[in-house]
Amino acid sequence: MLKKIIIWLLTTAVVMVLFPFLAVRFGNSDSGMMVSMFLLLILNPICFLATGIFAGQQAHRLWSLPFLLDVLFAISFGIILQMDVLSMCMYIGIYTAVAFLSMAVTVVIKHKEQ
Repeated sequence: MLKKIIIWLLTTAVVMVLFPFLAVRFGNSDSGMMVSMFLLLILNPICFLATGIFAGQQAHRLWSLPFLLDVLFAISFGIILQMDVLSMCMYIGIYTAVAFLSMAVTVVIKHKEQ
């Protein structure tokens, strides 16, 4: 299980930190904005949803994974893209709710299967 967690953390770190960095570094202002909107509205919610489903498999051990993803999001969009604090807090709250809701649904489905 530890190997799966490490692979998951590396994958999410690439999605949450490396993609915004590459968008800022190699894109011009228009394409950087388009990539940022793609990350904020499509890729990051999917990543938080998948994290909740993954953490829901063993919720008693992995309940803190969405908070770790929040830290990665804050690093990527707060430092790299210089997002203002109020917007970042709003996105973190929504994404965390998505992650914990998907974790709860996964736990309920897992208990019904048993």
